[in-house]
Amino acid sequence: MATAVAFESVWDRVVRELDSPGLVNRLQMLDRERCHIEAELAELLGEVDRREVFRDDQHTSVKSWARALCRWSDGEARSRARLARLFDVLPQVAEALAAGVLGVSQAFELGRVFANPRVRDQLADVIDIFLTHAEQLSFEGFQQVVRQWEQIADADGSHRDHQISHRRRKASMFVFGTSVIVQACGGAVDGAQMIEIFERYQHAEYLADWAAARAVHGDDATAAQLPRDAGQRAWDALMRIFIDAASTPPGSTRPEPVLNIVADQHTFNESLQDFARLLANLDGVDSDGTIAEFLRNQHPSDETDAEFAEAEAEAEAEAEAEAAQAEADAATDEVETDHDDGADEPQPEPEPQHEPRHEPEPELEPEPEPEPDAAVDSDSD
Repeated sequence: MATAVAFESVWDRVVRELDSPGLVNRLQMLDRERCHIEAELAELLGEVDRREVFRDDQHTSVKSWARALCRWSDGEARSRARLARLFDVLPQVAEALAAGVLGVSQAFELGRVFANPRVRDQLADVIDIFLTHAEQLSFEGFQQVVRQWEQIADADGSHRDHQISHRRRKASMFVFGTSVIVQACGGAVDGAQMIEIFERYQHAEYLADWAAARAVHGDDATAAQLPRDAGQRAWDALMRIFIDAASTPPGSTRPEPVLNIVADQHTFNESLQDFARLLANLDGVDSDGTIAEFLRNQHPSDETDAEFAEAEAEAEAEAEAEAAQAEADAATDEVETDHDDGADEPQPEPEPQHEPRHEPEPELEPEPEPEPDAAVDSDSD
């Protein structure tokens, strides 16, 4: 596949001399050229990998070779190497990227999914649908569609991802200038309980604000007259959770949360049958081979062990990089907020100008003194 195109240097015209439509056209042109270049880079890396050119420089993989030769980051080298392998199997992805139909970030996301050995063979069945979505959706929307499909296609891998997230759970609080920054990440099961508790505490603060506003302004009070904005109420709700937790007597009864785990009928039936057979202490082989396949998935063969290990190691490395970036972004956002001239003025949240007519659900009403335990118990490629 030939993807080379004539590239007009950005310096051929001074950017500051372009009018507004000219800037828009220039940006679109550069983005199309970027798609061409990324497609050709991936094609070139694929050829280097096939010929093992990287061994001439004593490298063991095309990724390490590209990092050294081009000073790429680990993420760049990994994404382009994955894309090269994807192009070999699904050339329509290369054509879509070279034509600018598929964005660079979208192509990298498809390369990431293709690197998952448990769903790789299934990607060809849906790739045309994904390419159609790529033309219609933002990157975030496209990524959500792809990852939802991956979770369905790779139920075992999704379960392992949840285990990894729970194993890597962490939380921290630290002083940054005149502020305290709270950061935490963990598994989705714990998170679902924490979110439910946090939202209830926020709702209690919201109702308290409406009561305070009506006490001052009467029944005609509006959302703009609430004493706190949404962010301030969220902080105060978090503070209340900590206070209630500290007030919990030792040995108090822990609440039993209700957690709904959603699965399609086919996956549910298969999981239920497998679990029942395992409980029956069978030998791992039955008439349709379901248990044997299940056990093989738990203990991959020697040929696939290394591939699975590499994929999971890369996923953990990417998750750690994302977590580090999130911490850096949080610190940066705090600095920018400190310099915002309007940061001290509460901004009304987009709520109705008058209190909604429907009454809140009874279970969301704030109690005079909530059970402290409920506040405490509510954590990649």
